[in-house]
Amino acid sequence: MMFIRFGSERRSPPWIVKLHGYAAAGAITLLTVGWVQLSYTGPATFALLTLVLAALGGLTLNLGYHLRRLPLPEWLVFAHMGVASLGFLVAAVVSRSAGG
Repeated sequence: MMFIRFGSERRSPPWIVKLHGYAAAGAITLLTVGWVQLSYTGPATFALLTLVLAALGGLTLNLGYHLRRLPLPEWLVFAHMGVASLGFLVAAVVSRSAGG
């Protein structure tokens, strides 16, 4: 999606945006269930909160810009990508150290 945004003046196709959002929502749901069931603390909590923050940024991008057919602000795209990447990496490390 980032390559579509920065590689051309086109917008990402709506089906890609929806698929991305549904996959993110599913991942956050699974992480939340694991966090509650396994009583994770520390890094897992940080990963969950970071991914929720990234999801809020994604909602802002979608509802505030994409649906209104406005160009996505570069700083917000990069912030969303960076926060989501950080949360994903921390979640992957936590999952690996927990034996998952």
